[in-house]
This record gives sequence, C-alpha cells and structure tokens, in this order.
Amino acid sequence: MNTTERERMRAALDRASAAGFLPEAAAPHPGRFVQAADTVAPAVLIERFAHELESLAGHVHRAPDVEAAVAIVKRIADDHGTRSFLAWRDDDLVREASSSLERDGLVQKPQNVALAGPERVSSLAEIGTCALGITGADFGLADTGSVVLGCGPGRGRLASLLPPVHVVMIRLERIVASLAHALAADPTLASRGSNLVVITGPSRTADIEFTLSRGVHGPREIHVVVVG
Repeated sequence: MNTTERERMRAALDRASAAGFLPEAAAPHPGRFVQAADTVAPAVLIERFAHELESLAGHVHRAPDVEAAVAIVKRIADDHGTRSFLAWRDDDLVREASSSLERDGLVQKPQNVALAGPERVSSLAEIGTCALGITGADFGLADTGSVVLGCGPGRGRLASLLPPVHVVMIRLERIVASLAHALAADPTLASRGSNLVVITGPSRTADIEFTLSRGVHGPREIHVVVVG
C-alpha cells in the first residue's frame, strides 16, 4: 500500500466515523450469578477442591484446628530445610504459624523492598533466599482448586510469588463453589485491596520447546492447609 492509498483509506475511515450512529440499547441488569439453591455441603466442596488442586500437582492438607494446622506448616518447613520465610501479617492463621516458626528459630524476613537503587538490590537479595512463603486466602474455589488472594497492607504479594514453596492457610468455611460464589459472598473482594490474584496450582510454563516446567515464574510447590 503506497502513501496515496493509505491517505485515501484514512479519509474513508474518518468520514465513516463522523457519520456513524449507534442506536440506543437497553442495558438490563444481568441478574444474580448465584442463586440460593446453589449452596453445597462443605464436605462436597472440600472434596472437589482437593481433587482439582491435586490434579494440578498441588497439595491439600486437612487440619481439625489451628494447632494441627501450625504443625503441618512446621513439617513443610522442615521438609524443605528452610531457615527463613515470608508471611502475611494481617491474617490470624498465618500469625499463629509465623510465631511458632520464629520460636523454633526461623527468621521472618520483612517484605519492604526499596523502589530503586542499591537498596532495592540489597533488599531483594535479602529475601531472595527465603524458601517458604505463607499466606492466607480470602476464598478457595472448589470448581478449579484455586485460591483467591486479596493483597494489601499486611498482605504482601511477594509471599505468594517469590519463594519456591507457597503455603496457604484457609478455614473450611472459606471454600466456596466458584468465583461467582466468592464475589456474591463478598462484593468488595475485587476492589478493596491493591491486587487480587487467583492462583491455580504451582507456577508452570511450556514456552521452551513445549516442555512443561514448574517454578519458572513463581512457586514450584503449593500447599493448602484447610482448617476445620
């Protein structure tokens, strides 16, 4: 296409845009995505959640109470030989686990990373050695085995992104059927934090020669500890 043809095409588009007309259209509310009859028993939800996550190489652990959940987290830390970790501070389950790990001599690293300069390099190097990240979750989604994390103050993103092992602590009542159910239960979920992430299994990619690799762009292991 030469210069004259391009100019002719632009002129035709300009004329069409100026003369364009969009008729009025009604915008009715689409209605509720979730109906009252959609409720499912917790035992069914957790069974489906575990099946879906484990089919993606994730790990699901059941704990009857907080004490048992903390013991599971400590065992995971021991299995990986970690001596430092990243963790959320704005979550009661995670705080219990963090306090127990610190009593055992593990160090919780701060997630305050400088924005630029040598300080950024040194702060990233400081937390880059952490093998374990511990977070809570707003919801678990039974239909996909996903966990929904709303990040913000006290809920740093790095804990779920940087360490090779990600442990999620969640109460049984936060396992719901789907993302639609989560949004129906908490309409502010997508707007109240700085970031909303839906995580489905360990990080994986097949960009290189179509060979599946885990842990390239995030944790290579994910463990979900369900309390209750």
